[in-house]
Amino acid sequence: MDMSGRRFLLLATIAILIVALVVLVMVNIVDVGTTVHAALSTISLIFYFCFFVMGFGPIPNILCAEIFPTTVRGICIAICAFTSWIGDIIVTYTLPVMLNSIGLAGVFGIYAVFLYPSSCICIHEGAGDKRHAPRGHHRVLLCWSKAS
Repeated sequence: MDMSGRRFLLLATIAILIVALVVLVMVNIVDVGTTVHAALSTISLIFYFCFFVMGFGPIPNILCAEIFPTTVRGICIAICAFTSWIGDIIVTYTLPVMLNSIGLAGVFGIYAVFLYPSSCICIHEGAGDKRHAPRGHHRVLLCWSKAS
């Protein structure tokens, strides 16, 4: 992670997560046969899981530990963790309702739509050697904006 940079990992993994979700949507919309449907669904889910664990899963937690000053870091990490758990609970409890109302393709489509804005928010790592950037030297930017 330190060698390739957090920004690259986030952008690369988000793009693959979106592609995996789009493949899952298309497989559920288009009739491709049961064997192809099962194979593409399994491969897409494996890719989604592997790339989520590689980048988009751990990096927000790492950044929370790095962007806050030492004096408030503990409470800020607790707030970030609480927010993350609330989001997990919302997804967990709304999934069955959404499956019954809009189906599997609709659910994956909504997840892909909500994941896309994440690709527009990037992390600007401190100037110089990224592996030794001082704590608190990360900034959140829009991808298309220039870092100063």
